[in-house]
Amino acid sequence: MEVFPLLRITIGLAYTEALFGILSVAAFIVFYFIMPMTKGGKSVEEIAEMFEKGYSVRERA
Repeated sequence: MEVFPLLRITIGLAYTEALFGILSVAAFIVFYFIMPMTKGGKSVEEIAEMFEKGYSVRERA
C-alpha cells in the first residue's frame, strides 16, 4: 500500500508534503543522536563492533 497517494487524497498535497518534511527532520535528529561519530577515523568494522558491544548514546559525549 502506498502512503503518498492516500494522504494526498485525504489531507491534500500541501499537508502531505509538510508531513513528510517534518518526518524527515525528525529522522535526522534521531540519527544525529544515535549514530556514532566517525570523525576519529573509525572503520566500518570498528563501528559494527561498537554496536555488537551495546553502543550507548551516553558514550558519545
